Amino acid sequence: MLSYEGLLELLPDLKASTEAISRDLGWISHERNSA
Repeated sequence: MLSYEGLLELLPDLKASTEAISRDLGWISHERNSA
């Protein structure tokens, strides 16, 4: 089990990857809508 401190260290990475994923998903749905 991750410690709370370990979790806090992971948060920025998690946030960055979540933003990257949602950006990819947004691009995919945008492409699909304009097709």
